[in-house]
Amino acid sequence: MTIIFDTKQLDKMLQKISLNPSELQEIEAPGGETLKRGMKQRAAVDTGYMKNNVFRHVVKADANTIEDDVGSDAPYGVYQEFGTGIYAENGLGRKTPWVYRSKDGKFHTTSGNRPHPFVRPTVREDFDKVIKSIRDKFEWVLKKRWK
Repeated sequence: MTIIFDTKQLDKMLQKISLNPSELQEIEAPGGETLKRGMKQRAAVDTGYMKNNVFRHVVKADANTIEDDVGSDAPYGVYQEFGTGIYAENGLGRKTPWVYRSKDGKFHTTSGNRPHPFVRPTVREDFDKVIKSIRDKFEWVLKKRWK
């Protein structure tokens, strides 16, 4: 899932200030870490794998852009976020029950799982925290630069 923050005003200001890529990463990092923390807090826990594998890493950083990837490496994370089968959001899941075999060898019938979103609520509920953390770090970097 891709979430894009509109930063046109910030982009204009950054062009005037001319920050280098390492400064941009330093400014952005607290925002990414805030998202990572929020996702970990909201992730559904069964084995703990998904919660323990929430990551953050910089995908692209240059003089004009920083792209951060925050999410879970759990292969089933998307199914937790949007649900499966008859419970899948927007009616996108399978409409009929299916059978699967569990690790203990038993067969089970299911119609799917309800969504347990952790990415979208984090973005929605922690948006102000993300912006504040980036703003605070930005001010700190500027003060450090012009001391």
